[in-house]
Amino acid sequence: MIAAAVAKGRSSSHSLLRLSSLCVAGGLQLANGYVGTHDNPADLPSRWAKGRVIRLKKGDKNAGDKGQIQQAAMSALRFWKNSGTMPSTWDEFDVATGQWLENIAAEGYPKGYASDGLAALQHYVPEVAGKVRHSWRLLKSWQKMEPPVRVLPISPLMAVAIVELAPTFLLSFDTFLRPGELYRLTKQDITWAGSLAVLSLKKTKSGQRRNDGGICHSRTANIWLWKALQHKKPQDLLLDETPSQLRPLFFHLLEHLEVPGHFSLYSFRRGGATWHFLSQDNIEQTL
Repeated sequence: MIAAAVAKGRSSSHSLLRLSSLCVAGGLQLANGYVGTHDNPADLPSRWAKGRVIRLKKGDKNAGDKGQIQQAAMSALRFWKNSGTMPSTWDEFDVATGQWLENIAAEGYPKGYASDGLAALQHYVPEVAGKVRHSWRLLKSWQKMEPPVRVLPISPLMAVAIVELAPTFLLSFDTFLRPGELYRLTKQDITWAGSLAVLSLKKTKSGQRRNDGGICHSRTANIWLWKALQHKKPQDLLLDETPSQLRPLFFHLLEHLEVPGHFSLYSFRRGGATWHFLSQDNIEQTL
């Protein structure tokens, strides 16, 4: 029906009218293909949350970090408790969720964290589904206003200045760690080859089917790492700070040092890789 209406010029759309003119001029025949909702990318946002939590139930490792999703939901509960905005009705729930989204946006959390939180709320409280339409629209507006931006690589001089206050970041710079890899690093993932720390990384983008790793050559980072691991058990995390504590610390350091530009914790990975390539002039060795 749609194809016939356009081919006959019976459409109010100027674009479709031009299309019908081209069909006539070129002797073309317009055909309309049917795409099921499961194959239609335009329908993805409406089924994203439901599909993701279903994959989480089945243990799909590609569905995301279950602990991170749970943490995002707990973040909303803590915000409501601390701000005194704990909802008591469904209308208040949607408004309170929108306030939580505005809060994490102001604190510099990524958009994915907000998506995880909304998906987790709908998963653990099934009655929430369909009750947070305002919050999903707010998240969609956030995604449109904040397109993907490449973070700047941190230079060695900036890394040294920041490391004076937080030596944790030097490990990320020297071994090209992603933020998620740093958060999950435990004592048993670190072995020693003389005075050099050897990292064994699991659940990484490049190590889904094999263990990934790296060697820390920074003397300062190795000394700090040795001291930090002295009183930890093998299964203990390297960091005492949670991601929600480490991220504000990083931004406070940038503000204190009056550093301009778009930086994030991922900047240490980009900066370390950039500096290694510039100093070694060997892309294969850097990779």
